Amino acid sequence: MSLNWKEIDLILSELPLTGSKIQKILQPDFRSLLIECYHPSSGRYMLLISPAGEHCRINRLYQRVERQTQKLQRFAQIMRAHLIGSMITSAEQVHSDRIIGFTLEKQGDCFHLYTRLWGGAGNILLCDRDHRILDAFYRRPGRRETSGASYHPEAVPPRKTPHQCEIRPRTAGMTFNEQIDRSFTTEELDQRISRLTEQVRSLLDDKEAKLLSKLSGLETRSSLQGGERIKELADLLSAHIHLIRPGSSSITVEDFYHGGKQVTIPLNPKYPPGEQAQEYYRRYQKEHRSQEHDQQERDNITRSLNEISRERKRLTASWEHPEPQIEALKAVISRESAPVQTKADQDGPPGLQFTSGHFQIYVGRTAKENDQLLRSWTRGNDSWLHTRDYPGGYVFIKHIKGKTIPLDTLLDAGNLALFFSKARSSGKGDLYYTQVKYLRRGKHAKLGTVLPTHEKNLYIELDQKRLDRLLGGSS
Repeated sequence: MSLNWKEIDLILSELPLTGSKIQKILQPDFRSLLIECYHPSSGRYMLLISPAGEHCRINRLYQRVERQTQKLQRFAQIMRAHLIGSMITSAEQVHSDRIIGFTLEKQGDCFHLYTRLWGGAGNILLCDRDHRILDAFYRRPGRRETSGASYHPEAVPPRKTPHQCEIRPRTAGMTFNEQIDRSFTTEELDQRISRLTEQVRSLLDDKEAKLLSKLSGLETRSSLQGGERIKELADLLSAHIHLIRPGSSSITVEDFYHGGKQVTIPLNPKYPPGEQAQEYYRRYQKEHRSQEHDQQERDNITRSLNEISRERKRLTASWEHPEPQIEALKAVISRESAPVQTKADQDGPPGLQFTSGHFQIYVGRTAKENDQLLRSWTRGNDSWLHTRDYPGGYVFIKHIKGKTIPLDTLLDAGNLALFFSKARSSGKGDLYYTQVKYLRRGKHAKLGTVLPTHEKNLYIELDQKRLDRLLGGSS
């Protein structure tokens, strides 16, 4: 609920504004300003002004705010240029109309700062001594609230009878400024958590729909595959190789796998009789590898769906403090909000995906998958791991801005790098790891070959419990 004129008067009465010197002007977000003031008798304090929507307010700041991360808006820069070092000579509400007028003096110059707390029409305007607008927090040409226009609310005749309103119930043991700061901050945090939660839920819904669609395609393809039957036909050809005539396009033999029924097996006329069975064995091996690959994909999708289920449970969990909850939600959004990919990549990254804490891990299993991950799914600050002296898959840890990779995540990635390599049988091995920006492609080398620089060494012994957690999809 926005402040009414009586509450604004009470807030101003508790603040030592007159005689305060402005020392700093900060902008924690795009909806508010912070003014650091100093009064000889009261010391230093922070004044928060927010003209944004239903939470527009002015009060002394007691709650912690996030550090300023974005570049200052033009209005805040102009405020700094004109008001740093100025003295507040007066501060009062204009005509009980939720407009606070500040008069400030600096080296013989005079400025007027107006804060209008009108909900959807709130604004902050900086004017010169003649009430010409130097700049506005929100530029509104329709209201003539732009640089150069005149703004003089004191000249508007006051209402004969101010709006009837009451001060909200007081909280014992604290000033009204502190009560308003705590109340509004709690509401803003709750709304922020609600917005982030809805954003996470939408991302998870989209990801789940894509995974289920991909899983359905794999199941359909699996039902059409006939790897074991190809092996049976290869065995039949091998047993009846003496009946195959050169240049034949087919042969009919007894199928001892199905009760001796007659079966016609297509042949390739280009192959001599001795290679017909071998060709079927090669097809079987290719089909078998394809089935193994599809099974790994299904396991990978199942792990991702389990992780989505756990994320949804975490969304409904209760948190003791809002700040860790906001950070956790932002980490999920950062992880799930992948950059726009090419049309060929819309189904998701190749290879396998794993989750370790807040971090996402990609694993390539073939030279093609390694190359695709490196080209289209990683960025310069992502981390890369690979076994020394043994061929194997590339493992990437996706970077999260402002977060360092914890040891547990590094060990997860190291175990995966060793497991998906030729060094797995030994149970231990040396790895090197570095950031993607320090990888160089080998000139005229095989697909996916890279040369690392700035690499670090990592010795890994396979941890079966860790691998069971990662590969089994359990938390």
